[in-house]
Amino acid sequence: MKRNQTMEFGVLGAQIAFGTIALTLATLISFRLHGDFATTAFIYLVVILLSSLLGSFAASVLLWALSVGALAYFFAPPIHQFWIDDPKDVLVMAAFFLTSVIVAYVIRTARKEREVAIEAEARLRRGQVEIRNSERDWREVFEHNPVMYFMVDAAGRVLNVNAMGERLGSPNHSHF
Repeated sequence: MKRNQTMEFGVLGAQIAFGTIALTLATLISFRLHGDFATTAFIYLVVILLSSLLGSFAASVLLWALSVGALAYFFAPPIHQFWIDDPKDVLVMAAFFLTSVIVAYVIRTARKEREVAIEAEARLRRGQVEIRNSERDWREVFEHNPVMYFMVDAAGRVLNVNAMGERLGSPNHSHF
C-alpha cells in the first residue's frame, strides 16, 4: 500500500471509530433521558455531520446506515424490531437520510475544492518563482553581455541600456 492510501485508510478507520463511539454514547444518553425518535435522529445527524468533517463520504454513509438501524431498532415502535409502524417516523427517517447524505456530500465536495485550490496556489507560486528566476537570468544576460544592448519603444525612445552600452555610449568614448 502506498503511504497516501495508508493515511486515507487510517482516516477512514478513525472516522468510523469516532462515529461508532459517538453513536453508541448518543444512544445510551438518549435511553437514559427517555429521548424520542425525532430527538435521537437529530442527535445522530449531528454525530454523522461531525464525523463527516473528518474525512470519508463512504464512512459517513456507513454511519448513517448504523444510525438508521439503531433508530429503527431502539426508538421506533415496535421497539426491538427493524420495522417502523408510524408514518411520521418514516418521514423523520427520510428527512434524516436526505439531510445526512446531502450534508456529507457538500462537506466532501468542499474538501475536494479546497484541495484543488491548494494545488492551484502551489502551481501559481511555483510559476511565480520560475518567472522571477527567468527575469533574473534575462537581466544577467542583458546587463553582462559584452555587446551593447538598447531597449527602445515604438517611438524610438531608449528605455534601457546594458552596462556595455552605458560605457561605450558615454561622452568619454568617441564611438557616438
